Amino acid sequence: MHLNNILVAFSYMAIYNLSDDEGEKSPNSHWKLISSFHAISKTTETKKYHSALTGLTVILTKVDTPIANVEFVLAVNKRTEKEMDHALEHLVLLGSKEYPYEDGLRLLLGRSLADNRAFVYRDFTVYQARAASSSGLINHLPVYLDHILYPLLRKEDFLTEVYHINGEGLDRGVVYNERKDAEYSIDPEYDYLFEILYPGTGIGSKRERIFNVLGNITIQKVRDLHKKFYRPENLALVITANVNEEELFRSLKGVEDKILRNRCHEKPEPFVKPWQNDLPKIPINQTKEIVLKIPSFDEEPTRGAILVGWRIPQKMTDDIKMLQAFKIALYFLQEKFGVVPDYSRVELFKEPAILMAFGPLMDDIDDVLPTIDSYLEDLEYAGLQQYDMDDIQYIIDMKERSSQMKRDNEPHSYIREAARLDHAYGYESSHLKEFATDYSQYFRKKDAKFWADLIQEVFIKNPKYSLKLISSKETEEQLYREEKEKTEQIRETLGPDGLKAKQEELDEAVNSKTPISREEFKNFPGVSVDSIKFQPYSIYNRTLPSPLVDFQDIPFKIQLVDVRSTISFYFYIFLDRTQLSDRETKLLGILEERWLSPEGFENTAQGVFRRKVEGPIKRFWDEMQELTASLNSPFYNDPEDDTFEQLSDAEVKELNDIIAKLTNPNTVFVYLGTNVKELTRLYGKNIEPLTTLFNHTNETSNLSERFKFKPNQMERGQSRFEFNPDGKETAQVLPRHRIYETEIGDFCKLLQDIPIPEEILKERAPLEVLLKFMNQVWYSDLRGRGLKYIGVAQRSTQTPNTINLDIQKSTNLTEAYRATRDTISDYIKDIDAMEMNYLDTARGLAIVEWTDKESSPAKLVEQTLEAYIKEDDSNLEIRNFVRELEATSTEKLKKLGSKIFPLLFDSNKTETTIICNYRAIPQLIQDFKQFDIDLVR
Repeated sequence: MHLNNILVAFSYMAIYNLSDDEGEKSPNSHWKLISSFHAISKTTETKKYHSALTGLTVILTKVDTPIANVEFVLAVNKRTEKEMDHALEHLVLLGSKEYPYEDGLRLLLGRSLADNRAFVYRDFTVYQARAASSSGLINHLPVYLDHILYPLLRKEDFLTEVYHINGEGLDRGVVYNERKDAEYSIDPEYDYLFEILYPGTGIGSKRERIFNVLGNITIQKVRDLHKKFYRPENLALVITANVNEEELFRSLKGVEDKILRNRCHEKPEPFVKPWQNDLPKIPINQTKEIVLKIPSFDEEPTRGAILVGWRIPQKMTDDIKMLQAFKIALYFLQEKFGVVPDYSRVELFKEPAILMAFGPLMDDIDDVLPTIDSYLEDLEYAGLQQYDMDDIQYIIDMKERSSQMKRDNEPHSYIREAARLDHAYGYESSHLKEFATDYSQYFRKKDAKFWADLIQEVFIKNPKYSLKLISSKETEEQLYREEKEKTEQIRETLGPDGLKAKQEELDEAVNSKTPISREEFKNFPGVSVDSIKFQPYSIYNRTLPSPLVDFQDIPFKIQLVDVRSTISFYFYIFLDRTQLSDRETKLLGILEERWLSPEGFENTAQGVFRRKVEGPIKRFWDEMQELTASLNSPFYNDPEDDTFEQLSDAEVKELNDIIAKLTNPNTVFVYLGTNVKELTRLYGKNIEPLTTLFNHTNETSNLSERFKFKPNQMERGQSRFEFNPDGKETAQVLPRHRIYETEIGDFCKLLQDIPIPEEILKERAPLEVLLKFMNQVWYSDLRGRGLKYIGVAQRSTQTPNTINLDIQKSTNLTEAYRATRDTISDYIKDIDAMEMNYLDTARGLAIVEWTDKESSPAKLVEQTLEAYIKEDDSNLEIRNFVRELEATSTEKLKKLGSKIFPLLFDSNKTETTIICNYRAIPQLIQDFKQFDIDLVR
């Protein structure tokens, strides 16, 4: 036996303190249960485990959902090294010691029916994955963990993914492209405010040029940061899936063995958990109000903003439930200040802070702070009144409702927010439960004095720090000038030979990547759609009855979807407008503007007005009462409202006659998804709130007949009451290829609409896989060259018969677009050149994306509704479609590719929209002529 393996075995025995035989009986006994509680529901338990062997933490919540989520959380304090944690986050995903392949993680995740994302926050970094089943989760966990704990962190990947200077002396890199736009936004000023509130902690920083920031980072510094914080003792796995502990811990055993072997080889330094020490205090002489200039392309200052912050001198763990009180107080105040913030948030650090942002504004920018101060002074003098307490109670109700809906539909998101705080700042076994608890009932009992005292302590006694931001053409020109001078200096310093060497270094880095072989890829176990466990549900209506429901007293057509796992209801009501006469249809515009839209109805393409109501089941009666009031409220003139013209009595009567037609129970359809057993337990088998939905009745027709949706019925009527039958609006005809200037820095965005023939669109499954394939190859081919941050091909959400090519955050749009075309041109020349690994991964990525459409009760109800509209009585559209995706043959994909690839860049059929700053536009107009695209400014 290898020495390292012997040492690992001793490690296990030391922890277990057992004989070999006993150890085999308890392979997971080193996983110690730290806490368990029910935060999601009474039947859904969350458990926190800690490995006594390696220090890993697992927070497991078992949920009945087809999607298995995991988030890997690492507390990180980068201190003065701005963006270094961001650079590390990117590099971790580019290969590991055991899987040293370009795109290896992404490809193997796709084979596990999973995809991934990663984010950097001010105090921690998270890596995420969602899989289409718990089997997919178990399959990819060791691969993902190997990348996090044992990444390659190659110098070559640093050049391509983070930052480099190319052969033209220009700054490039994926991270560079991603962060370049921030220089022309107010993002750096948020950093500045955080630096004021938390000086010297690394939470914030002053504005710096991104080329200076990234230029100061080295691959060795990144490796040192990884060594310091990416450790098992600092890693928490937050898992929300239908998986049992034994299976989960068994999947982690190989990872833990590797950790122990590495510790035998190299003893790690003692781990010091970040964010445990007290935070530095804000200096007494810190300026309270600072004026800064932000870049603008306008000669005169046309926009500005106010950023305001309060730091709360209280450790969050001293009283965790007060975090919710701070949020309630913030929402209350932002409605009272007289100026509504565009952004407000309680920032949760060791000592919390409250941030507000007002803007973009210019005319009244100097009134913001005095208005805030004036209200707080009045509040300090007069205290809170009864109407203030009514507002606070309403906010608590809304917060509680939002919390319940989130637990029902986004249990992973709900738990992971608590897990992040617990991992970064918690130290007691009870802290995770406290972070995950909704304290609405507790704060509902608090009186006016409690809230007045809280507001005084946080917002009045606490210093308020603010930044006033004024747009400045001079600042924008300075940024441009600095960058231009910096490029000229680099070119002069390096000279032709040095620039050539830079380009050669970059080319070598791009070519140094090792793709995963076909054999290695196929040897990695795949996951089948048979492992996906979709949520069970039942359909009830008058022709599919249930002993739980009596439809007799419900005076309209209705279908129920019984989702037994939910604690909420999802109610849709449809008003049929195809019954209206031509005259009535022409008047819909004014009715829509002044009655339907204010009451929450939206016009749809299926010949109906639709309104959705959702909430906890226990609030169903209250919500239905509000809906009843809406449906039965008449249209009337409001003499105090000068927004619209006043109508005559005859006109008002005509509009009310239309409302009566629309709300006739005979022509109304209700679709209701919920836990039917719980709903009828509370409201009776006849679901009493529905029996009184309308206060007028008509002789009912056959309510057992199916409600028919009419496709492509999108008459919108006129916005004016008078109708001119001969009047025609002339639509503005836009150029086919257009370019706009905007204040987004020196990078560009491109959106290209590509029309697709109907016969190709019918190939739904192959088309979905093919789009995912194109995204994979573009991701691989373009990112490493630093041409763009992201580019995707996707079905258009606006126009059903098109797909979109979307290139974002490119500092060299011409070359990015050329490279995009070149990649596809290779397949047009040789369709067999399509990479098999990418094709297989594309199937997996499409499957997880479509499985996610049924991952929550709300999404499941929405999907069954879509099936009803399409008259798909099997109600299995998604479940059948994922099988079609899996079964899509390579030959069919190649055949479809040979049809669709030539369409992508036909300038006579595509439509192009480019957004760029004004300096780049003339050159882009000239450059794109080589693609037969005549851009019109």
